[in-house]
Amino acid sequence: MLWSPKLGLPLPADLAEWAGLMGGMGFAMSNVLVAGSRANCPP
Repeated sequence: MLWSPKLGLPLPADLAEWAGLMGGMGFAMSNVLVAGSRANCPP
């Protein structure tokens, strides 16, 4: 988790890391959408 500026931009190295990143972003987006839809629904 320690990043050195000499190494460049910290991008995922392989397909598994990209899949994990996309899965995490999708999970976070679904949480945001569910929370937003609950805010717009009547009790």
